[in-house]
Amino acid sequence: EEADEQQEVPLPETSSSNPSPSKRSEKDAMTLLEMVRRPQAIAVMLTVLLLGAGGWYYVNNQLEPFTADSLRYG
Repeated sequence: EEADEQQEVPLPETSSSNPSPSKRSEKDAMTLLEMVRRPQAIAVMLTVLLLGAGGWYYVNNQLEPFTADSLRYG
């Protein structure tokens, strides 16, 4: 008898499936210079620069000078 007392769950309201138009039009598209000036882009470039410089420094200090043994004849 409890089945008769159960209430139906209301279905959610359907929304339009049309995607909202993008806020930027093509004439307002971001140029490369504007993308590079963003703080996130500057932070990424500085991080890559520091990691690259640190790696180059580390690799250069690991190299030991190679000197061949002097040849001894006879």
